[in-house]
Amino acid sequence: DPVARPGAAGGAASGQSKGAMMRPFEMPIAGAALFAAVVAGVALRRRIVATFMPAEACAESVAMMATASTVVTEQYISEGVLFQRMGLSHRDINFKNWYRVGHIVAQELRIDHDNLSEAEAVRIYHFYLPVLEWVRQQIAEVVQAHVEAGDPDRAPVIGLSCPQGGGKTTLVHVLRSVLLHEGTMSVALSIDDFYLPHEDLQKVADASPDNPLLQGRGNPGTHDVALGAATLRRLTHWRPGGRVPVPRYDKSARGGAGDRLPPGQWPVVTERPQVVFFE
Repeated sequence: DPVARPGAAGGAASGQSKGAMMRPFEMPIAGAALFAAVVAGVALRRRIVATFMPAEACAESVAMMATASTVVTEQYISEGVLFQRMGLSHRDINFKNWYRVGHIVAQELRIDHDNLSEAEAVRIYHFYLPVLEWVRQQIAEVVQAHVEAGDPDRAPVIGLSCPQGGGKTTLVHVLRSVLLHEGTMSVALSIDDFYLPHEDLQKVADASPDNPLLQGRGNPGTHDVALGAATLRRLTHWRPGGRVPVPRYDKSARGGAGDRLPPGQWPVVTERPQVVFFE
């Protein structure tokens, strides 16, 4: 699993790893500009926490998987790469709570917690739970900033970027499940659900016939920026009695070319989210 070192302030530094990035962002930017920045991968922000896993950390994780005990102890948890890189100590962690949450995560992943393999123990206690701890910290910090700014109901947005098939959706599912157990309501969005409808994608392709990057969905220029901006804004600036439809895109439609589902088939958020995850 690609992991990241929480706590590094500022945008992506030059020479950093190409590993996964996680960016919790809270931006006083117009909705369209915010969404366009996400689509283009541009780090517009007032406050952004960017994290990544350098090559040496990958090597540490592989070595850890080869030697890790399947018996989860406080020492085992504290030996995790992310635990150490976050600067956590035994004083910071309620280990009984981590064990409890570890059982919840295992259940969500359909893993037998009482018989964890080495890889499963690393996945839960050296990756998922440290990331969860980091997410909790980000939510608390951003919410406090919103309270101080007189906007206590504004939900923070945590963006997760990772190569295709790297585990974003599974990670978000686990994070949301654990947070729900703790009473925190969340919503998950995927940038893939904001592709232009098939007809509009075809117009983009026809307008740039010599540009292979625009002959299908995926690159900047193939997303519905206005719809993405409006959806993010409605979710983060909740109104009493609100109902926010969340777009869905069917990649299998039109022989694999894909198309947006009709609005009547979109899920509707009817409860104010306390955090929004954006893959």
